[in-house]
Amino acid sequence: MLHHSALLAIMLAGAGAAPPGLDWPAYVDGTSCKDVLPDGARTILGIKLDMNTLDAFERVLGASPLSKEGDAGEYFEWRCWAAANGDGTVLVVGRGEVDAQVRVLGRGMRFAGRGACPKSKLVSRSLATSNGVRIGLTRAEIERKVGPATAAGTGWHDRTCLGKKPMTEAERSAMGAGTAEGWDVSSRVTVVEADGRAEGFRLVWVVTF
Repeated sequence: MLHHSALLAIMLAGAGAAPPGLDWPAYVDGTSCKDVLPDGARTILGIKLDMNTLDAFERVLGASPLSKEGDAGEYFEWRCWAAANGDGTVLVVGRGEVDAQVRVLGRGMRFAGRGACPKSKLVSRSLATSNGVRIGLTRAEIERKVGPATAAGTGWHDRTCLGKKPMTEAERSAMGAGTAEGWDVSSRVTVVEADGRAEGFRLVWVVTF
């Protein structure tokens, strides 16, 4: 099983160098809640984020080239879609060695692949998770949906949770999990702000045993 600090570092793996703009905060190994983010926070366009949902987004949003970079613990593959209405929003869905990610980026966010993303009418600044996390909300509004931040700095805040979910006997057998008590779940939502409101947010989900 990977150590939690290693998992959290993996959770911040990204999509390479990028042009100027707002960027994600540097990784800080700090406080975390002893729970799991609500399922509504990792569900977007009716799809619940996990390691098997990258292709599900393509079925909903239309074809998008699969981009890959890095290897081993740095490996990351992703697809992206841009707002058809021209408001500058980009949706990025990806996965690494053990993590699944969704990023919703406003016009002010840094992202190198922005010009290569096919357009979708389902992507815009109003795109939200099923529990209402979206661009444009204040920190207080987002915390009411996911819980209080466990870390924050100038222009960003983050809630990281390390918890467990039950493992069925069928899952234990299929995974060769032996006497594991359950799944170790690392879940995270990171928000970057402009003028006190979310300009981009990233959801990360890691499950190991």
